[in-house]
Amino acid sequence: MSRLHLTSIHALPASPYGGERFSAVLQPQGLPVTIKRTSFRRYVDANAAIREAVMLAGLKHEGIVTVYDCYIDQEGEELRLNLVTEAVEKSLLMEIEERVEKGEAWTDEELFKLFKAVLGCLTCAQAKSISHRNITPTSIFLTPTGPKLTQFSLSIGNLNLVAHRTSIIGDVFYYSPELKEAFLADQSGSEEQKFAYDPIKSDVFALGVTMLYTASLRKPAALSRIIHLEKAISELLTDIRQYPTMQWFIGWMLTIESASRPTFAQISDYIAKWEAGNL
Repeated sequence: MSRLHLTSIHALPASPYGGERFSAVLQPQGLPVTIKRTSFRRYVDANAAIREAVMLAGLKHEGIVTVYDCYIDQEGEELRLNLVTEAVEKSLLMEIEERVEKGEAWTDEELFKLFKAVLGCLTCAQAKSISHRNITPTSIFLTPTGPKLTQFSLSIGNLNLVAHRTSIIGDVFYYSPELKEAFLADQSGSEEQKFAYDPIKSDVFALGVTMLYTASLRKPAALSRIIHLEKAISELLTDIRQYPTMQWFIGWMLTIESASRPTFAQISDYIAKWEAGNL
C-alpha cells in the first residue's frame, strides 16, 4: 500500500504499453497524480517497471515526470507494482493529431522551444549515464509548465556494460540505422546479432525522427527502410524547410553514421554557444 494519502481514485483509459492507469489526488497538497499499475506473477518480471521507478527517482529535472511513490501489493497470485507520478495527460502524439485535424501548423519558434525542453531532459539523463531507449511522440507529454519526458521502463544506466550496448529494445520505427542493422541481424539469426552500438547516439536519432514527425505532422514512413536512407532523409528535410532552425538540428540528429552523429550534450553545448553568439 502507498505511504501517500491518495483520494478520488478513478480508472483512466488503458495505456498502449499495457497495465492499468488511474487518476488520483495527493493529499493534503491537492496535487493531481497518475497511478501506473503493472501486474506480474513473478518478481523477476517486475524488473522493467522497477527500473522505470529507479531511473525516474534518480533524475531530478523539471522536464522529467516526478515520481512520488513506488510500491508493490498483491492480489491473489499476482504481484502489482504501482508507480505514482505527477499527472500527465496529453502526449505529443495527441497534439500532432489535433493539429492535423485543425490544419494548424507549428511555428519554428514553437518547435525549437519544444526541442530545447526535451533536449534538456535527455542531456540530464546522459550526464547520469542513462539512455532512454524509447523516445517517441508518446513518451513526451505536454503540460502547462512545459514538456514532460516519461516512459523510462526501457531505459538503462551504466552505459559501459557490453550487454547494454548490444541489447535491442524499443519501437523499431525510431531505431537508428545501426540499431536497425542489429535488429535485422537478430531476426535472421546471424552470428553478428551482438552488434555493438552507442545507446545515447541511437537516442539522438530517435529524437530526430520524433521531431521530424512533429514538424511535418505526419509519420515519416520512408525512415523505416535502410536502403536509400540518406536520400529519404534529404527529401523529408526539404518538406520542413519552413522551419529553418529545426530543419538544421533535425538533419544533424539524423546523421546516418553514428560516429558523426552528436550526443545530447554536444547539441546542448552547441545551442548554448550559438545563442550566446560565440559561434
